[in-house]
Amino acid sequence: MPFAVSESRSNVPSFSLADRWDNRSSLFKEERMNSAYKKEVRYTLIFSALLLISGHLGLVFVAFPGLQGHMIFGFPSQYIIPVVMGWLGLMVIVAVQAKLTNDLDDEIELLSGTDEKV
Repeated sequence: MPFAVSESRSNVPSFSLADRWDNRSSLFKEERMNSAYKKEVRYTLIFSALLLISGHLGLVFVAFPGLQGHMIFGFPSQYIIPVVMGWLGLMVIVAVQAKLTNDLDDEIELLSGTDEKV
């Protein structure tokens, strides 16, 4: 018989239950890793916008001159609001960003398996 099919299955890989479980766990790990990186990109974009807005709040008083006639704690509003938001606002935003991104970096290190303690 020229077209006989051999019964040998040596070319077919056999997958055990453990192999399938490892595949599922690695896929789950990759999904969590991708989720963490997506969260990192989202944090970067959100905090970049917040820092940009907080640091350039003085432009609001240029765009809307009607806001310039007010006094806050004895200071003209067009001076005190940009200074306070530029110093204290940025400090608060950066502190929150540092906390969130450090926690996210710890999660990424845990998922990747590298645990470098400095």
